[in-house]
Amino acid sequence: MNIPEPVMKFLNYRDRSTEEVRRYLRRKNIVSEAEIPAVIKKLEDLGFANDIRFTENRIRYRIGNLYGPFYIQRELAGLGISAETFRPLLAELEPEFVDAARQYAAKIKGGLDGPRLEKRLLGRGFSTNQVKLALKA
Repeated sequence: MNIPEPVMKFLNYRDRSTEEVRRYLRRKNIVSEAEIPAVIKKLEDLGFANDIRFTENRIRYRIGNLYGPFYIQRELAGLGISAETFRPLLAELEPEFVDAARQYAAKIKGGLDGPRLEKRLLGRGFSTNQVKLALKA
């Protein structure tokens, strides 16, 4: 089975989860419903679709943009990534989340008092513990 050209263009913009590809195929009616699993399998075999790689890249990207683990969890779940895939990756990056919370606090600190700063950090997806550690420094 050949990969349809619109799917390759869809994958060309950025890395996608297999669920995003599945939704795209359904929405655009590029292939029949019965052919979708075969297309996904072919993409996985060729290395164009890999949920673990996608998850690692998305987590690194969001940490770089100073988002916390709860924000990232919601985003990944919405993109069809299972909790079994992203939870271990998020757990091993705990120190990086504290550092990202510190950086974000330093970035927005001007004019914000303690409780308002905490609220902004929590809204950005950081845990209470990460916020406390970030504001301690």
